[in-house]
Amino acid sequence: GKQATDAITRALILSLSVCYHARLQDREEYEEAVVNQFRAPLALPQGREQFCDEMRWCQDVLLENMKLGPNIARNAALRENVFMMAVCIELRIPLFLVGKPGSSKSLAKSIVADSMLGRSSEKPLLKELKEVHMFSYQCSQLSTPESVIEVFNTAKSFQKKQDTANYVSVVVLDEVGLAE
Repeated sequence: GKQATDAITRALILSLSVCYHARLQDREEYEEAVVNQFRAPLALPQGREQFCDEMRWCQDVLLENMKLGPNIARNAALRENVFMMAVCIELRIPLFLVGKPGSSKSLAKSIVADSMLGRSSEKPLLKELKEVHMFSYQCSQLSTPESVIEVFNTAKSFQKKQDTANYVSVVVLDEVGLAE
């Protein structure tokens, strides 16, 4: 049968997921190489399957606590985008979410913005996370460095008025590839 993963091994798997796994196009080779480095007491008896199951389990738990409409497919791209956004927002780690059109980037942003309401969140898990306020900027060929900096300055001045332990301002640059 399946063996439960201990908390320290899970933390290591999730750290590797956030720092490296999410950045890769071809993940199988990485997963095999990493799993081969796990030794007791940080064992993964089910190997790569257990490694991937742990990442997916955590993504699923987070997504199950988010506000999603009934017709939203809980696919791999959405799970990963929501997970990465929530973790990076909570830890104040800059994140570039890059992907083809239709890969759930904007949907993930909306779900996170609607769900991460700090103490006002509906779900107990999300009450433990910071409240997020997003400052969105739609980039275009007409965007200037000054206009992008202005969005960051607005978010920064808004953040200064908040309790940083419970609140985070997030700048979202949509279609950043269109800016000069």
